[in-house]
Amino acid sequence: MDAAIEVFADRGAQGASVRAIAAKAGVSPALITHHFGTKEALKDECDERVMAAYADIKMAGMADLPGAMGLVSSQDRTLERLAAYFLRAILDGGEPGRRFFAKYIERTQQVLDEAVRRGQMRPECADAAHVRYLAAAGIGTVLVTMLTAPVGTRPYYDAADHPQLLDAQLDVLTHGAFTDDTVLRAFRAAIVHTDPPTT
Repeated sequence: MDAAIEVFADRGAQGASVRAIAAKAGVSPALITHHFGTKEALKDECDERVMAAYADIKMAGMADLPGAMGLVSSQDRTLERLAAYFLRAILDGGEPGRRFFAKYIERTQQVLDEAVRRGQMRPECADAAHVRYLAAAGIGTVLVTMLTAPVGTRPYYDAADHPQLLDAQLDVLTHGAFTDDTVLRAFRAAIVHTDPPTT
């Protein structure tokens, strides 16, 4: 499974082949087909494995914040590998990309619900709209970092390479950016007096 995750992360769903995955794993293509049936079924299994690892890291981080900070600042490349897979899955686009993002939102919801339960997050920030925003914002930060990385550098976002960026992200999440709720109140007042778009 690790070999398949690495190949999908490197080549995407369309570019990855059962033959390439088998070569990476050191097994025959027939063995992979026997176990999973199709490449699509294997990709779905990889998605679930990656999502479970993501949720496990987030849940463990809430229970042990010092340990979590140690992981993101260490030379452990677990987070980098997960980021590579996430980004390739989103960049694949189409229906596979939409399905992956929907799974990501589901896992993020579970993580944020746990954060609320632990008293680490305001309950109003764990509704569907906030969860979707936070999931997209997190992916967006990593995506921009990947696509704009200088040639010859590791193109993934991790705290070892970008401590100031991660610090800024956590600062905004913790303290907010605006000094008061003036902009929010103005927006909500405008929305109340605006007819919803028609389809």
